Amino acid sequence: MIVHQFTFETSSHLAGKATRFYIWRRAGWQIVALTLAVLVLLVMFAEGAREWYLFLLMGYGCAKLLAWISFYRRSLSYVRNMSDASVEVSLTEDGMEMKDSTGGGDVKWTASVNVWKAKDFWLFSYGNTRIYTYMPAAVLTDEVQHFIESRVVQSGGSIT
Repeated sequence: MIVHQFTFETSSHLAGKATRFYIWRRAGWQIVALTLAVLVLLVMFAEGAREWYLFLLMGYGCAKLLAWISFYRRSLSYVRNMSDASVEVSLTEDGMEMKDSTGGGDVKWTASVNVWKAKDFWLFSYGNTRIYTYMPAAVLTDEVQHFIESRVVQSGGSIT
């Protein structure tokens, strides 16, 4: 049984903000460390270092950074490929369902849902996966916020 239902308009701008927020929360310091390591290795190469293991480290660092860049770009392309920017959200006692012009999906509250609150949106992260979704904070009434928070906490998830 649907307890709350609402629709919001997504955009590349909102998707970009949410994805950057997600990436920072998941791997921010790792990305900073990898970037610094790659820069140090570039300086070492410029000074004549040619050890095989330095090239291996450089390849690893670049591959990890490119993976996060690719993740970001894929997230934005998903929104750009939508024929209609409307997203319909249905909240039930058991979970949450979202539908848009490209399809839809649902997730149970028991799926280790973690909610990260930002000023402009709420980001929902699912367990140890790289799966997430977001909703603009402006469409979340106090009643909807309380409902989501109670279901997430009751199911063992976290709100930050």
